[in-house]
Amino acid sequence: MILLVFVLVLTGIIIFGIPFFTGVLMSLLLWQARRKKVVDARPWIKALMFAVSLLGATVLSGLVVYVLFEYLPA
Repeated sequence: MILLVFVLVLTGIIIFGIPFFTGVLMSLLLWQARRKKVVDARPWIKALMFAVSLLGATVLSGLVVYVLFEYLPA
């Protein structure tokens, strides 16, 4: 039971935490680049970064669910 709660909390952190912190990091990087006039933050760049972070979170959460159902006893 404790293991199940731990795995569920870990899955929640992976599903919600990774896109959130990736988005925050990318926003900070874009803000820094705009401030230094290196790049202008086009909307398609933001959309691409969001899609990449969402895809990464989906793959990680799918991997966690696969490991859960494959290796935990029924």
